[in-house]
Amino acid sequence: MSGQSLFYLGESDIRHKIPAIVEEEGAERASYALKLLQSEGELTIASTGKDPVTGRLVTQEYRVEGPVSCAAAAATASSDSAGRPSVRSPSGTATSATARISSSRPACSPADG
Repeated sequence: MSGQSLFYLGESDIRHKIPAIVEEEGAERASYALKLLQSEGELTIASTGKDPVTGRLVTQEYRVEGPVSCAAAAATASSDSAGRPSVRSPSGTATSATARISSSRPACSPADG
């Protein structure tokens, strides 16, 4: 996704949709447009092009309607040196998925009776 690609979508192509950002790099390039869609509810841009009849330069306005919500991946999956699944957090540290899950779950206790 380029930084300008969202500006040239059809007027209602992403209205009430949830664009899923898979690559962090794509989100960085389109972050301004995504922020505008969320906060302002629309994107507008003026672009210059040739009129096919007269050949003169004319200004064309493009408008894309929101609102939108965005979904982005916050972690990437990989495996550790032993081949076990691990989770890489946004900070870049990797931990064993099993250890992460085990440490976040409370210990089981017998039912009171």
